[in-house]
Amino acid sequence: SFLAFASIMLLWLGIYQWINFKENQLQRFNKGFSLVHNQYMESNRYLQYFIVKGYHDPGFYITGKQIDIDQFLAMQKECLRKLDELLKMSQLKNMGLANELSNLISLSRRISVSAREMKLLYFKKGFKDYGWEGQMRQYAHLIEDSTQVAERDILMLRRHEKDFLIRGEPVYANAFYKKVNELIAIYPVNSIAHITLVNYKASFKEFEKYSNKLGVYRDSGKYHEVQELLYRTGNLYISTQTDTEQYISKLHDTFKHILIAVSIIMIAFAIFISLKLSKILTRDITELNRRMLSFVKSRFKEFYDEDSEDTFKPAIHEVDQLNRQFVLLKKNLLATLEELEDSVLVAQKASNYKSTFLANMSHEIRTPLNGIIGMLYILKDSSLTTEQEDYLETMEFSAMHLMDVLNTILDYSKIEAGKIELESVAFDLSRNVSKLIRIFDNLAKQKGLTLSLNYDLDNVFMEVGDPLRVQQIIINLLNNAIKFTEKGNITLNIVGKATDGETIRTRFEVQDTGIGINDNRLRSLFEAFEQGDSSVTRNYGGTGLGLTIAYELVSLMGGQLKAESKLGVGSVFYFEIDLNISKRLKEKLHFKGENIEHGLLLNILLAEDNPINQKVMEMMLKKMGHTVEVACNGQEACVLYEQSIYDVILMDIQMPVMDGLNATLYLKNTEKYKSRPIPIIAVTANAFNEDRDKAFAAGMDDFMTKPIRPAELEYILLKFNVSPISC
Repeated sequence: SFLAFASIMLLWLGIYQWINFKENQLQRFNKGFSLVHNQYMESNRYLQYFIVKGYHDPGFYITGKQIDIDQFLAMQKECLRKLDELLKMSQLKNMGLANELSNLISLSRRISVSAREMKLLYFKKGFKDYGWEGQMRQYAHLIEDSTQVAERDILMLRRHEKDFLIRGEPVYANAFYKKVNELIAIYPVNSIAHITLVNYKASFKEFEKYSNKLGVYRDSGKYHEVQELLYRTGNLYISTQTDTEQYISKLHDTFKHILIAVSIIMIAFAIFISLKLSKILTRDITELNRRMLSFVKSRFKEFYDEDSEDTFKPAIHEVDQLNRQFVLLKKNLLATLEELEDSVLVAQKASNYKSTFLANMSHEIRTPLNGIIGMLYILKDSSLTTEQEDYLETMEFSAMHLMDVLNTILDYSKIEAGKIELESVAFDLSRNVSKLIRIFDNLAKQKGLTLSLNYDLDNVFMEVGDPLRVQQIIINLLNNAIKFTEKGNITLNIVGKATDGETIRTRFEVQDTGIGINDNRLRSLFEAFEQGDSSVTRNYGGTGLGLTIAYELVSLMGGQLKAESKLGVGSVFYFEIDLNISKRLKEKLHFKGENIEHGLLLNILLAEDNPINQKVMEMMLKKMGHTVEVACNGQEACVLYEQSIYDVILMDIQMPVMDGLNATLYLKNTEKYKSRPIPIIAVTANAFNEDRDKAFAAGMDDFMTKPIRPAELEYILLKFNVSPISC
């Protein structure tokens, strides 16, 4: 069976190789012939150039050479050489194209001979000042300069001459001879006019002779002979190429029929062999397939014991080899999965440790920062010398810078963990941006920079994922621009275009005249911990996370933050997002009614375990005129609440004995609270979203993160509609 199958295959391959060889020969011939044909067509172009304007070239009549006709003759010579080679190839391979090629060679030789003769005729006929036309013109000019021949007679001669030059018809030549003979008869034989007219007539006669031999304006002559040969040769080229292509197509059909017949025989034999071998192959392959399927269904957990004896021994060598490879693959895969599981556990532990560390770091840093920043605000309102005010401003800047670094790290951690969720609230974009410009204007003026806003957007309220995050992106971009700009100006451009009745495609762009960024650094600019170069961190500071956070936030909003920059000129950072139009802005308050006026005094219960923060918060609240009682933990806050009446409770979350969440749950369930609910506001160093969610889930009415600023504290107290017991 194998030998029969191999014999059929060899026969099939032999036929294929023979037909393929013949086809390749014809393809090579056809390709070579096409090149000759193209060269022939190209040469014709040069001949036509000569006929149209080449014979006007004065150099042709001086040297006897003209680039167009000479190029034509050279290319015709090359075509003849290649046609001779193709003829030999056709005769050697029995292609049946010898007659056509012989005729082409004969016609090409005749074209070359006729073209040389035509070139000679053009040369003798001349043009303008050369050849017989030149001599004729020379005598004509002598007659024109003579005063003996009447001007009217001269004009008649020149008109007949021009008519013949343009049309080449005998009637104009006869008219010329008639007129010139009349003039010759008038003047004495030895006169200058008589001699010049005789010479003029003789040169015209020679010019007429060569013009007629060329036959440009007739159906006979060398010109028409060359054109006829070109036409016949071109047609013969086309018919020969058509015959070649038809022969190739016929060979293709023959090959296809033979190939189909041999293929059918091979398929029938292959089916027969397959039926014979299937019984042998099926058993072993089915068993191997069962084992593989079992291993996959066990989620690659099937036990493998290297020392146990495998009873599966395939009879076919190839299947046995496949089984051995499967056993080896299973062993290696199980070992790899075990290592991966260990690695995943280690990574999960590391992630948990990082989250715990970040939460603890946030809490531990915010707690002392609350004391520092709170005391700074209190000190700023006291009587200070100019020098002391300068010290306080430096301390305040350093503390707020530390706060910004901490917030940046926490934001990056949230983005990395995929825990940032965008809100969808209505807000006034124009007002928010104006506030930001006022905030950054002082910082820009300190560096001698000009900060400007170009706002081209209808002043409507728009739904966005999160207005605070939009502000955060703009703040990061403005911070960056001011940081890396030493002179010049910074511009915030906001342009919007309505896409439909519901959304506005809004473009945000921050442009500066700063240090710029080179192209290599620009590609990695939005990666974490990347800045323009290593010297940037030393000169300007920063965590290298601001642009990364802005890039991720823009991506969450459905846009893409991009940058264009030129080193030493400046940079442009821009992005586009869709904002949904909102008809009106509704501020959601936890308690109905009007906000309290400035000056109302409140009785406040402060639950805080840190002594320094107790002191800072108490001083802030008393400076505002409020009454404060302090509880050191949640349990103590619950006891004080039962004993007194309060307007607001400021509740820390992380406290000993009882934390703020459990204390809030307890207070909400008391009869006293149900009969007279008051705001419970979380005041905590825990700044993660999950901490905020837990606070609201416990029933707290608002959420403040440390460090607390007096303005923020005052706003949160004014936000709720309460009836202070002191009023």
